[in-house]
Amino acid sequence: MRKIINFTFLLAFMLLLVGCMGEDKGQLTRVDVQKNDAEEKYEEALMITDKESIELLSEAFKKIPSKEGGV
Repeated sequence: MRKIINFTFLLAFMLLLVGCMGEDKGQLTRVDVQKNDAEEKYEEALMITDKESIELLSEAFKKIPSKEGGV
């Protein structure tokens, strides 16, 4: 019984690992925005996913200098 449970967890882990391997790193696909109110409490989060806005934000982020020298 223990071998079946171990095999199931190993299979699930491998599926998750393989599913994440094809992701394109460095490609911005979504931006979550959350605003603080005057009392330092978070308001409802806004998710930006439309391609035009994402491209505009990506270009703006590229203009921000970083310590590492990359984006």
